[in-house]
Amino acid sequence: MSKSFSGSKTLKEAIEFNIVLCREYLARRLNSAREKYSPDQLILFTKMCCTLRALAGEEAEEYIDELYNSMFKHEKRVIGNKEWNNIIEYDSKMDILKRLHGKKKVTVSEIFRLGSSTTDIYDYIWLRKHGFLRKSRDGRLVVDRRIYSENFERDIQRTISVNDVRKYLAEIPSRLWPKILNTGFLRRINNETFTLLANEFYGYNAKVNRRMIRELDRRLSNGWEPEWHEWKTLGEIADKIGSLRGRKYLGPYSIQYMDFNEIERKETDKIISDLTALPLNERWKIISKIYRKKGSEEILSRFDLFTLSCIGNPGKVMGLSNVVLLGKALTSYLTYILSGDASFLDYSGYFLFKIDPNKLDPRYRPLYRSLLDNDLKGVMTYLSKHMPAEAIEYLGQRVWEYIRNKGSLDRELLLKAVRLSYEILKYNISGWRETGKRRESIYRGKLNVRKTIYNFIHMDYTLSRTAREKKPSIIGVIDVSGSMIRYSTWAVLSLASIMPLLKIYILFSDKMSIYRPPSRISSGIIVRFLEKTFEEGFRGYTDIGSALWKSSEFASSRDIIVLF
Repeated sequence: MSKSFSGSKTLKEAIEFNIVLCREYLARRLNSAREKYSPDQLILFTKMCCTLRALAGEEAEEYIDELYNSMFKHEKRVIGNKEWNNIIEYDSKMDILKRLHGKKKVTVSEIFRLGSSTTDIYDYIWLRKHGFLRKSRDGRLVVDRRIYSENFERDIQRTISVNDVRKYLAEIPSRLWPKILNTGFLRRINNETFTLLANEFYGYNAKVNRRMIRELDRRLSNGWEPEWHEWKTLGEIADKIGSLRGRKYLGPYSIQYMDFNEIERKETDKIISDLTALPLNERWKIISKIYRKKGSEEILSRFDLFTLSCIGNPGKVMGLSNVVLLGKALTSYLTYILSGDASFLDYSGYFLFKIDPNKLDPRYRPLYRSLLDNDLKGVMTYLSKHMPAEAIEYLGQRVWEYIRNKGSLDRELLLKAVRLSYEILKYNISGWRETGKRRESIYRGKLNVRKTIYNFIHMDYTLSRTAREKKPSIIGVIDVSGSMIRYSTWAVLSLASIMPLLKIYILFSDKMSIYRPPSRISSGIIVRFLEKTFEEGFRGYTDIGSALWKSSEFASSRDIIVLF
C-alpha cells in the first residue's frame, strides 16, 4: 500500500492502479469474508475502496479500515444490549498458531509481520488474556501446549474487552496499532477509556496520533469538559488541536492553550476557583507555563504567595515582581526553618534584597519586615491570620519531597513540620464556650433554692430550677484522600471549634483512622491530624461508604454525623 498515484496518468490507468491496490487489500483482509459474504457486498466494497484511494491517496487506508469494520461487522457494537458495552466480538481463525508451532518460547516479533491482520492481533490478546501465552522472566512468551490439543477450537467466535486491548496492545509493535485503534473504535469508547488509551498509546504511531487528535477535537466540540486530572493526560494532544486556542475554558489544564485577552470575567472566576482546588504541586505546573503569556496578570494577581513562588522569572510578570520575590523569600525561609539548612536562609535574603519595599503591597509589608528580621514568631502570626491553609499545604509538600528523595520518613523532620503547622493553626481555634452551660427553667431540673427564695421575697412566687441543656453529640468524618489538604485543614479547625460536642472523629481515604477527642480543647486532635497528613500525603481514593458505615457503629439515636 506504499504506492501512490501520479496525476499525469489517465483516468483508466488510475482506476486500474487503484483496483490493484484494492486487490492487495482484499487479499490481506477478506480471505474469510469471501466465503461468508455475498459477491455483491464484495464488489461494492471494492468500488468504494477504489473511490477512497482516488480521493485520499495514501491516507485512504485509514478510512478503508473503518469502512471494512462497518460493512463486515468486524467489531460488533451490540452484544446482548442496545448499547456497546466495551466487548469486542470477532471471528477468530487463530492463524498465528502457525508461527507458534513446535516452540516452547517465542518473542512477539516472531509472531507478527507487517501484514498481520486485525484478527491476528485480537487472537494474540485473547491468548494472553486466557494464559495460553505467558510472560517469562527473560521477556519471552511461554507457549501453553494446550493450544495444540484437538479440543482447542480455532475457527470460533471469540470475545475480548476494551480493557484487554489496553492491557496487551502495548506488547505488539506500534506499527500495527492503527489496525485496532481506528476511528470507529475510538468513537465508541467512553471518555474515561479514551483518556486512558491516549495516556498509553499517544506519541508512538503517527496515524494513531492523528486519529486521537481528531477524536479529542470531536469530543470537545460535542461539549465534553474533561476533569483536571484528565487534562493532565490530554494536554499534549490538545496542544495539537489548532482550534482549541479559540475555544472557551475547558478546565485548568486547558488554560495554557487559551488567549487570555479574550477570557470573560465569569471564566476568570471559574479559572481561579478550579486552580485553587488543585494540589499545590499541580498549581505550580500550570502557573509556570502561563505566567509568560500576555494577559495572565489578572489571574496571577489573585493567587497567594506560595502559589506564585514557582514563577521562574519575576521580571516577566508586570506589576507582580515584588509579590513573586516575597513568595520565593517566604518559601525559602520556611524550608530553612524546616530543614535547618542555612543556605535556604541566604537564599531568602537574596530575594528580599531584590524587593522594592516602597512598591510592595501594604498587606505584605509586615511579613516582609518579619522575614528581614528573621522573626519566626512574626512570620507564624502573619501566616496564621492570612494564609494558614496555604502554609500548611506547603509544609506538607516539602515533607513529601524529602520523603521521595530519601526513600524513607524522617521522624524528626515530620515532628518539626507538625510543630510549625500547629503554631500556624492554634491562633484560629476558638472553643464553643456556651456548650454545657446550665439554663434556668420553671418546669424541670434541680431546684435552685437561693434563686427561689429571692423570688418569693420579691413577691415572685415561681420556682426556679436549673437544668443542664442537652446537646447532641457529633461524629466528625473527614475526607483525607488525594488533593483534599486545603479543605481538610479548615475541616479540622471546624472540629476544634466544636470540641466539647465531638464524640469521635474519623479520618478516611481508602483506609480509616479513628480517634476520640480530648475532653477539652487541646493540641491533640490537630497534632494527630497533621501527623496523618504528612505521613500519608493525602494519597488514595475516597472510600466514603466504609467510613460512613464505621461511623454508624459509634452513633446513637441522638448523635449527628458530620461529613467533611
